[in-house]
Amino acid sequence: MSVQQPTKNYTLKAVSAQPEPTLTSARKSLRWEWMRRNLNIEIAAAQASRVVEGHEERRIQYYSLSSSNRRHFMMHVIRAAIEDTKLLVSDLVFELGISRNAVETMIKETSENDWVAVEKDGKGHKHVWAKEVLVNCYYNYSKWLFRSVKSLNLRKLTEDIVRIEALYEQMEQGEFTDK
Repeated sequence: MSVQQPTKNYTLKAVSAQPEPTLTSARKSLRWEWMRRNLNIEIAAAQASRVVEGHEERRIQYYSLSSSNRRHFMMHVIRAAIEDTKLLVSDLVFELGISRNAVETMIKETSENDWVAVEKDGKGHKHVWAKEVLVNCYYNYSKWLFRSVKSLNLRKLTEDIVRIEALYEQMEQGEFTDK
């Protein structure tokens, strides 16, 4: 005859107010790995490592990567086109934090290349937005970026970090108790 032992349900209990050193080091290691993989993507993007189809897209790529101001300008006008809005020059000056002259120069360069549309309203205010060729170029870049993130498994790594951070927070708040 066997005697059945009483059962008691246990959950984890934090022994101290601080999370375990192994959890802390795991979180730090995962964050560093995420940073390393993301940095590889950013370096590839900044060095125009992405192979592009066509001469015009390559010109757009080189232009947008030639300076941070140009890159930011291009992103803003592309976003305006995607959101079906038009940017005032004064908005671009404010958003980019550069002189009106510098913004006007970029508008001139990109409109001469037929990458942006420019129109003046009845008050003489200039409005700017990306043309389809520029939006399509960014769409191709986004597809490359997605494939890069997917191939480096950044999504899974991000999910792992989120899980560890949730455990970390629960331990800090003492949510693991003996029942």
